[in-house]
Amino acid sequence: MRVYEIKALANLFGGIINYKTIAGVVVFSISLSWLSDGLSDILRDYIHQPFSVAQVLAGFLGIALLSFLIKKELDKAKDLEIDVKFVDADKTKILILFLSNLYIQNKKKEGNKNKEEITKIKTFDDLKNDKVNWEMPLIAIKHHLPVLKRVIVICSEKSFEEFDMFKKLVRRLFPDYEFSCERYEKPINFENIEEVYNTLKKIHKEIKSSQHIREKDITIDITGGTKIVSIAGSIFTLEVEDRKIQYISTTKKQPYILDIIKKRDI
Repeated sequence: MRVYEIKALANLFGGIINYKTIAGVVVFSISLSWLSDGLSDILRDYIHQPFSVAQVLAGFLGIALLSFLIKKELDKAKDLEIDVKFVDADKTKILILFLSNLYIQNKKKEGNKNKEEITKIKTFDDLKNDKVNWEMPLIAIKHHLPVLKRVIVICSEKSFEEFDMFKKLVRRLFPDYEFSCERYEKPINFENIEEVYNTLKKIHKEIKSSQHIREKDITIDITGGTKIVSIAGSIFTLEVEDRKIQYISTTKKQPYILDIIKKRDI
């Protein structure tokens, strides 16, 4: 089944439990029931039962109506166009970000393998002395203060062991703000799109089930990690209205939201 077909059916029936789903199941069930009962009576009584004929017609009509509605949604989905643009990022309560393993590059553009140098960074101004790849997730966190309540960090195999350094750095840079900074339960492969997608899905489900959080209160930052992370994050965000995906401009060092506009070709 094509993606637009799945989206169309989801749009028609909505969630698992709502009035559209219930109405669709009722109409389809009654239609099939009337159709089978009517055909049975007709065959038994040699088409001498007017009500049986009416049942058959009503059954066919119900199924035809449901088929028409599904086809209508499929046709609408085919005409759907998506336009994407960058807009300024609104502050969010929950930030999900990906953390690559630490890399420090000094002014001579030589890689500094002594990762303990990160302990010398006390303020954002200190980041100007060396190029540190953790600067982007730090900018992401800073942007959402003081609204930010929770940061969930997804790590790779290497950055998983470095998370404590990252968390200490976050506390040094933002000592006056109260928000949790937690590491996802296990490292994931940033090159495995299925694993990245399923991780986002699991985290999102946990957030929604344990707190009264709206979609627009959650932002996924895809600046860190790999291109696969960006693709998986974009796919996950496209599934539901109001999901937000954020990117930090490496030139302006400014957070932007990828505003996905769905429009129909008229």
